[in-house]
Amino acid sequence: MFLSSLFISIYVARILGPEAKGMYYLLVQFVSIAVLFGMFGVNNSAVYFLGKKRMPQQELYGQIFLLAIFSSFAFFALTLVSRNFLSGSILRGVSTEHISLMALAIPLLTLNQISLSIILGLGRIMMYNILEITSYMLLFLNFLIFVVVFKKGIYGAYLSFAMTYFLMDCVYAFLLMRGLVLKIEWGKMKDVLHYGLRSFLGPICLLLIFKLDSFILNIFSNIRAVGFYSIAVSFAELLPFVPLAVGTVLFPKLTSQETARLHASTARVIRVMFSFLAFLCVIFLILGKRLILFVYGDIYSPSVIPLYILLPGYLFISFYYLFFSYFNAIDKPEMPTLVLIATLMIKVFASIFAVPRWGILGAATASSVSYFSCGLLFLIAFSLESKKSVRETFLIRGSDIKYLWSNLTNVPWLN
Repeated sequence: MFLSSLFISIYVARILGPEAKGMYYLLVQFVSIAVLFGMFGVNNSAVYFLGKKRMPQQELYGQIFLLAIFSSFAFFALTLVSRNFLSGSILRGVSTEHISLMALAIPLLTLNQISLSIILGLGRIMMYNILEITSYMLLFLNFLIFVVVFKKGIYGAYLSFAMTYFLMDCVYAFLLMRGLVLKIEWGKMKDVLHYGLRSFLGPICLLLIFKLDSFILNIFSNIRAVGFYSIAVSFAELLPFVPLAVGTVLFPKLTSQETARLHASTARVIRVMFSFLAFLCVIFLILGKRLILFVYGDIYSPSVIPLYILLPGYLFISFYYLFFSYFNAIDKPEMPTLVLIATLMIKVFASIFAVPRWGILGAATASSVSYFSCGLLFLIAFSLESKKSVRETFLIRGSDIKYLWSNLTNVPWLN
């Protein structure tokens, strides 16, 4: 999935230029935010209700499907109505024609996400992974057809994005819509919305924390600067991949442990991850400039310094995924939301102060400061809850690596 996205990013950047890279990046982020708002957290409701077996699959899917249809088309219409405003503000430099074309992806991607959540809630993990990989490979193929072969430029990039999710929605219709109950039942709809809205704020804050700086940069600078900045972000975003993967595998096992052991297990994972990610940061500091210039070309040299500025912040916010699982495991899911709200406030104020003064470097600085603050707030909350010192949380031990390896591989003789 990452390699498919990387190829598209490289092609848009090298062949179509920084302006096109900035436009494509901003519009993809805008659609992602619109979709997340339009789902109202019902994707989380699907996983919860199916996991608890509180509502039959087709009945639940019918309620969520109808809700997603109404809300996504409402956001699609709102985008079309406000495209002139958007083109002069957060999407400055992007034509209304481009906004209208990319808005088509909002209902398509919404249906895609709720369908995936149904499959995840049913516990069909292998199917979930296959469909996710298929969508990215399909995006790669459509991009080759519309942009590389037919040379449709940035329009081809938008078309390939929308076409991918249209085709995937057809696949989901075949898999899930047999026996679908398309009837609004207000009591069940209320239950679905109630749970979804309770889990809605955290993901919204997280998405805005990671994406808001690009829109603020576009307002106070230009679309070309966003193109350069997106390259730095794409490299820095590699750091959270490892904690996300490790957290996904480890923490379902840890939730069954007693509280004291859970504290120790979490600290152990953080120690290993911090050492590994710090090592990756050093590698990026040494090779970052060479990698950017080799992959994207000399024209993207303005992306190098922002990458260096972003790395410390991404090092610390990467642990969000581990802390999120930890606080959910100890039945305190409100803690990550509170930390993310505080982080978002820091991000907004820091960006408004720094971006008008220093442009792309200001955006990177504001992001790094807010991301570092996020990691620090999580660390304070974890220390207060677990009674673990900073030294116990970050200083790696030899036994930590053996423990992590045994849990990730399930090799009996290592346990």
